Amino acid sequence: MTDKELKKLGRVALLEMLVDMGKRNEELEHENEVLKKLQEEKEIRIQNAGSIANAALELNKVFENAQAAADQYLSNIKQLQKKEEEQANTILEEANLKAQWILEQAKKEADQILSNAKLKAEAT
Repeated sequence: MTDKELKKLGRVALLEMLVDMGKRNEELEHENEVLKKLQEEKEIRIQNAGSIANAALELNKVFENAQAAADQYLSNIKQLQKKEEEQANTILEEANLKAQWILEQAKKEADQILSNAKLKAEAT
């Protein structure tokens, strides 16, 4: 999403994006749990297979592969989470700047209305 598109979004849309990012994070955590269960099932199969030496060799391969997959998965999740946090922070910063600008404009308008009212009151 471009900066222009983000600036056009309102607070509700920005908050919805944050909620969606949280849901995605939960989905990834659930997927991680499923993968852990699959890994446990593979370990059980290896324990029931062939000789102890053969099982040990297979187990080492499974652990290495599982560890590599888990490391890669966690790395991807961390990258995704970092990217989403950066986007969320950017969105919040832009929303805060926009809110500040709106507040300043409202104050200027209120001061102008008050000034006009004083001038009218003095004129009467």
